Amino acid sequence: MGKAPELELNIIVEETKEATSVEYTTSKKLTSSEPKNFWWWLCMVVYTVFAIFGQSATTVLSRLL
Repeated sequence: MGKAPELELNIIVEETKEATSVEYTTSKKLTSSEPKNFWWWLCMVVYTVFAIFGQSATTVLSRLL
């Protein structure tokens, strides 16, 4: 048997911006919705707790009267 042909692979590497660059961190801060998302979920949890306790209080008060 003969020798297997060799294959050459051409790999193209694109340069990317580093995570510490000023442009990256500035754009990350402007487009980030993490704090807003956190407060939204916190409000949903508080409202849910109020709804559950409100329904429980209504049930208890209605049985007393």
